[in-house]
Amino acid sequence: MVAAARLGSRVKQARPGHQPATASLALGCWNVRSLGPQTEATPSFPRKTALIDLELDRLGIQLASLSETWWYSSGSIKEEHYTIFWNGFENGEKPKQGVGIAARNTLLSCVEQPVFASPRLMSIRIRIRAGYITVISAYAPTLLASDEDKDEFYQQLSDLLSSILAGHDIALLGDFNARIGADADSWTSVIGRFGVGKINENGQRLLELCSLFNLSVASSFFKGSLRSNVMWMHPRSRRWHQLDHVIIRRRQLRGVKQCRSMHSADRGTDHALVRCKLQITLKKFHQT
Repeated sequence: MVAAARLGSRVKQARPGHQPATASLALGCWNVRSLGPQTEATPSFPRKTALIDLELDRLGIQLASLSETWWYSSGSIKEEHYTIFWNGFENGEKPKQGVGIAARNTLLSCVEQPVFASPRLMSIRIRIRAGYITVISAYAPTLLASDEDKDEFYQQLSDLLSSILAGHDIALLGDFNARIGADADSWTSVIGRFGVGKINENGQRLLELCSLFNLSVASSFFKGSLRSNVMWMHPRSRRWHQLDHVIIRRRQLRGVKQCRSMHSADRGTDHALVRCKLQITLKKFHQT
C-alpha cells in the first residue's frame, strides 16, 4: 500500500496520461504546556498524551510539532492514533521546556527515527520517492531569556538546517516566542502581506534565519480574520499575539493550501494549535 494513501485526506486520483495523484498533508504545531505527569494513567486520571491524540485526530492532523512538553530525557509513547516522540533535559534540569513530534501511526512506515538535537530542537524525516521532507520541532527561548540562550538555540537550529540537502523539503514548526510583524516590503518572500503586530527581538532573529536559508513563514501569506492568525493572549494586556509558526522553503509556498490557528483545540494549554495543509504528490511517497 502507498503510505501516503493512508493520510486520511481527500485524494484526487490520477488517470493514465495525467499528473500523479495529490493529497493534503496536514501539519500542526502546538504549545501543549506539558504532556502531563510522566507516570502511568489511571481510570480517574487519563494520560494527557491520550487527550492530545484524540484532539489531533479530530482536527485531521497527520504530523504535529509539540512544544513545552516538560518531560525528561527522550523516548516515545504510542497512543491509539499517534506515536509521540519527545526530547527534554535530563532529570533535575529545567523541566519546563522540551519538544515533541506526534506522527500518525499510519505514517510510521515511511518515517525515520527522530534526531534529538537539543531539549529545544528535534527533527524527523519522512521518506518520499524523490528525497525527504524534514520536519523540525522547535521551542525557542522567551523574549526575557539571556542572549546566550538565544544565541545557542539559533546556532543549533542553523546547524540543523545546514545539514539538510538543498533538494529536500523542510517544515520548521514550533513556538518561537517571536512576533514577526507585518513589514512584508523589508522581508520580501520571508513574510507575506498578512503578518500580525510589530516585530520584536525574537522576531528579528527568526526572520534573519529565514532569510539566510530561503524560508518563508507560511501563515503570513494567508488572508483571514485576526483570530485565524493569532494563537496566544498575553495574560496581563489581554492582547493576542502570533508566536507559533509554520515555516517552509520558499519554493514550497505554492503547495500550501491553508495555514491558520485552530482555537477549538483546547487540552489544558493557553495556545491555539496552528494547522497547515501542504499539497504533496503521492507518486513521490515510498511504497512499503
